Amino acid sequence: MKITIRFDLIDIAENASYREIYRVMSDVVRENWPGMTSVSSEHQRLAQQQVAVSAARHLARTVAARRAR
Repeated sequence: MKITIRFDLIDIAENASYREIYRVMSDVVRENWPGMTSVSSEHQRLAQQQVAVSAARHLARTVAARRAR
């Protein structure tokens, strides 16, 4: 399964903390998560958390690189 998140459509402050970035990414993942009846809700929640962490780390690096400019 693949979820595409367009970072350029996410509105977040340049000085956002990791916690703020994670919260936004968690919301985005949850909103865009496809319904999967063949997978338990517990496994889906775990997968959503893993995707949110990975996306938040990526976005946090991008935000930090922009700050450094």
